[in-house]
Amino acid sequence: MEQNNSGIVVISRHGKKFPGRHGNMEKDKEPLIPASFDDKNFIYITPESAQELREEGKKILGEQKFDHSLLIASDFIRAIQSGGYFLERGIPGLKDSTYIIQRKDIGFGKKNVDWNDPRLPKFGNEKEVADKFIKKFFEKFYFNIDEKLPCAAEMSYGYISSIIDGIEYLQSQQKNDGEKNLFTHFSHAPNVDTLAMIVLGCLEIDSKNRIVKVNDNYKGHTAMGEMFTGSMYDLRTDNPSLELAVKGTIKGYKVSDLKRMQAEVYEHANMSI
Repeated sequence: MEQNNSGIVVISRHGKKFPGRHGNMEKDKEPLIPASFDDKNFIYITPESAQELREEGKKILGEQKFDHSLLIASDFIRAIQSGGYFLERGIPGLKDSTYIIQRKDIGFGKKNVDWNDPRLPKFGNEKEVADKFIKKFFEKFYFNIDEKLPCAAEMSYGYISSIIDGIEYLQSQQKNDGEKNLFTHFSHAPNVDTLAMIVLGCLEIDSKNRIVKVNDNYKGHTAMGEMFTGSMYDLRTDNPSLELAVKGTIKGYKVSDLKRMQAEVYEHANMSI
């Protein structure tokens, strides 16, 4: 049976950011604390990155019109800015007609985490450092260890949940098969790296012994501004699907597949309702 193309999906890490508050390191008298109020609200996207995002919007969206447009972003200003710049694409109206949902669970995860904890690997924007960080993060901090440390499984749960919720929101808006939808999603590392790990089959998880190995399918971290694009199908059915190109690999998932993964990572995170 031929699938009904219901629109475009774009999943991305936020664009390149300024190194300091309000774009000025000289005003930073104290080091920035990851996931702090200042980190969430005062670290902006650079003008150069804003223009790159606009150009990507033009390239991916072109002149297409959409009946429904959804942007899901974390509660960090750089994520919502990135989505806004992408939606500008030089054509008026799309950004202002987009329904926006901001979510804390695709930010930096659970509360009370100290991202400067010495037990965590060193993070940096240089490719080699970032690649090592993401690999070690998923191997050593996939399961809950203690309240001061992040949990990759919990972050994965929030990430997968946000994609499911986005599809289901657009599902609720769809009245006719011919309507076209746009689903844009902007977050952070290591949140968006969850998607690459799943699509590429990078994680070998031994739940019983709480051991995780990142295998040779790993193609490195998701860089700032890196996008994964694809299509949604059959939004007017009970089990629509999503097809994405992630780091050169194209993979399709039914919503039922995503919900199965959601349940698995829920158990891995030892989360309680």
